[in-house]
Amino acid sequence: MSGAQFALNAIEHAFPIVNASAYMTISGVALFIYDYFLTLSDEKDRINLEFEAQRYFHDLSFDRLGLNTTDNVPFCKIWIWLEGYLMIFSFMSMHALVAMRVHALHGGKMSIKILLWSAGLLYGVATCGILAYALWQRDDQLGPALFFHVCFEEISPILWTIWLPSLVLEGLLFFLTLWKAYEDSLRDNYSPITHILFRDGILYFFSITGCSALSMFVWLFGSPLMVGLVRYWAFAVVNVAGSRLVLSLKTNARDILTFRQQGIIETHASWGHDPIRFNNTQYFDLVEFPDNAVGTVMPRRTIYFEAI
Repeated sequence: MSGAQFALNAIEHAFPIVNASAYMTISGVALFIYDYFLTLSDEKDRINLEFEAQRYFHDLSFDRLGLNTTDNVPFCKIWIWLEGYLMIFSFMSMHALVAMRVHALHGGKMSIKILLWSAGLLYGVATCGILAYALWQRDDQLGPALFFHVCFEEISPILWTIWLPSLVLEGLLFFLTLWKAYEDSLRDNYSPITHILFRDGILYFFSITGCSALSMFVWLFGSPLMVGLVRYWAFAVVNVAGSRLVLSLKTNARDILTFRQQGIIETHASWGHDPIRFNNTQYFDLVEFPDNAVGTVMPRRTIYFEAI
């Protein structure tokens, strides 16, 4: 078989997979852009540096997709390593936001803080180590695929394990959230803010766990050409979920504080987009904090609005 015929067969074999990857990526980009414009007004009022870095890094990352028209191998190597670690750090920052919420739910306990820091450090070291070894292992096979305008590297046999530390950490955060919800249910301990934290935390857990598991199984059981099948789609979904996690709490927390300052007390109220029922007599027993305090909606413990 001639070299030209071999190349043609390779392109013909890869085309359906690359095409499917493109459709998955387009769906992720569409979701990301739709959510961006849907929440732009909220973002202007509630700017958060980490949140802004997350949101606008995506624009840069998606803007570079499919635009490689050079056969410069060093450029491809730099881009693959840079993109890989930026994606990992994006996932890490989402985990950090959820961990801060879990810490706040548990009232800032030192034991929970130590546990979360230890788990987070182990997760970070393990994930970065696996990614570095997997990229180095296939570094000699990395290069430009000019027909598809991408930099391409086959999946390392161990690359699927990069999702295991993430799944373990997500499981720990989910367990701590459910544990706190169970403790509060035994004490009949309820507040609008914790309602939002429990709800959004559980929804986020299912989103990020589903994306991580899907990526892991595709890389584990799929062909080496499927490296990009769900990567950018999962990247978009996780960060849309993360942005909603941030904006939902900030929107509802400020609405709750506004209602409290105005003295509006009703049996049934709606804060933000979340209808909440509460007991008037419990609400009047709230302890007021000065403006520079972290704030609370329950007299028994503090909820850190700005930290989460």
